[in-house]
Amino acid sequence: MLSLILVYITICQARVLYRYNLTEIDERAVCNDGSSAVLYTTKSNFKLIDTDYWVLFLEGGYWCYDSASCEERWRDAPHYMTSTDKPERMTFSGFLNDNHNIYPKNAHVSYISYCTSDAYIGDFTYKTDNGLDLQFRGNRVTLAAIKFLTERGLGRSGTPQTLLFSGCSAGGRGASLQLEQVRGKFEGSNVNVLGVFDSAFWLDVEPLDVNVGSFGQQVKRFTEMSNWGEIEESILLRECLSSYEGESWKCIMGEYYMHFVSPPYFLTSSQYDSFQIDHNLGGYVGKFYDEKVDKYLRKFRERHRKLFSRIEGSGSEEEILKNSFDVGFMIFLFRFGLN
Repeated sequence: MLSLILVYITICQARVLYRYNLTEIDERAVCNDGSSAVLYTTKSNFKLIDTDYWVLFLEGGYWCYDSASCEERWRDAPHYMTSTDKPERMTFSGFLNDNHNIYPKNAHVSYISYCTSDAYIGDFTYKTDNGLDLQFRGNRVTLAAIKFLTERGLGRSGTPQTLLFSGCSAGGRGASLQLEQVRGKFEGSNVNVLGVFDSAFWLDVEPLDVNVGSFGQQVKRFTEMSNWGEIEESILLRECLSSYEGESWKCIMGEYYMHFVSPPYFLTSSQYDSFQIDHNLGGYVGKFYDEKVDKYLRKFRERHRKLFSRIEGSGSEEEILKNSFDVGFMIFLFRFGLN
C-alpha cells in the first residue's frame, strides 16, 4: 500500500556513519572519475551482525545526460562525480537520526554517497566532446552496496528481516527503478524489501522558458549516450516497456513508470515541486512572478495531482500530495537536521 510519509519535527540525536569503499566489493563500483564509490554505514556493519531491520538510502543530486551537461557538471559540481573529497565519516540527523523514533533501535543504516550522475541506473562509459572520460556505474554501485549488506547478515537470519530501500531526488528515482531488481536478490528468502521514494516523480511538461530543455528531453538524451539496451533488460519494468513500445525512455520518467512499480512502497511528492518548477521557468523574466507564471504553476499542480492519483493505493488526491514547494524534505531533515 502506498501512503504519504508524514514527517514530524523531533529532538534528534545525530548518527555517525563511517566510510566504506565499494570497490572492495566490485572493482567497477566507481564514481564518474573512476574513484571508488562510497558507502557510509554504521560501524558494526564492518563485521557480521545480527539485526532484523536494515536501511539503505541513496543520496540525490540531479544527473547529467549529454556531453554539454556532463562537462558543466564536472566544472561546477565535481563533488557529485568523485569520491576524492569524501570524508572518513559523516554525521546525519532527521530521517537517519539515532533516537529510534522511525525504526527499531538495532536497525543498521547505510547511505550511498552519490557520485555517478546517472540516477543509479547506469553501467557504461562515455567520452564527452572535449575528451572527458566518464564512468556511469550507478546500478553496479547499488548492487555492490546490497552485496556488502548481505555479507554482513542481511538475508542470513532465521527470522524475518526488513530492508528499507530508500532515496531522495535522483536517489529516489534510482531506488524506485531498482526496487524490483533489489527484491529479486532476496527472492525466496525471509527479507521483505520496502521502498521509500522522496521527490522521484518527474513530470513530462514543456518548460515556460522555451530556451530550456524539458526533463523529457533530458531522459531521451540520456538513453542516447548510455547502454540503453542493457538498462532496458536489467532494470526497466516489463509491463512498462510493453505499454510504451518504441518509447522505452518513458520507463525512467516518474509520470510514466511509477504506477507500474509493485507495492509496498511509500512515495512523497510536492504538488509545486520547486526543483522541477525552477528548472521549467528558467530565465523567464516574470518568474517572481506574474499572471503567466501563476497559470503555469496551477497547470503543473493539476497535472501532478491527476497523474499521481493513477498510482494504485494512493487514496484521494487530498491525501497523496503535499501542498507545498518542498523538494527532498527527508534529505533536508537528515543532512541538515532540525535540532
